[in-house]
Amino acid sequence: MLKLVNHVLYCVVQEISDTCSMLMLCSAECADGYFGHLCNNTCRCYDETEVCDKVTGHCESGCVPGWTASDCQTGWLIGFLSWIFLSAFVSNCLLAGLRAVWNG
Repeated sequence: MLKLVNHVLYCVVQEISDTCSMLMLCSAECADGYFGHLCNNTCRCYDETEVCDKVTGHCESGCVPGWTASDCQTGWLIGFLSWIFLSAFVSNCLLAGLRAVWNG
């Protein structure tokens, strides 16, 4: 049994022949407000009435405050703290290298 969460299921019934009365063809897409391969990502569009792209998560209106990236899944604070950490790491390595050269 297939369990679909955050999906909308579309089905079409087609008559095959006199001996086989029906065939049901179904496809699924993410429900509004969700996106991605398994529809497990939440849309974070600035315009609350906008439905993000159900594959990429892109929002035409941009991201809600605090979120960034093309799919609005990266918290800006996390990105900012990562940048500070990387900057401090590079600065410390650079200073250590300069000290080594200076001190011989």
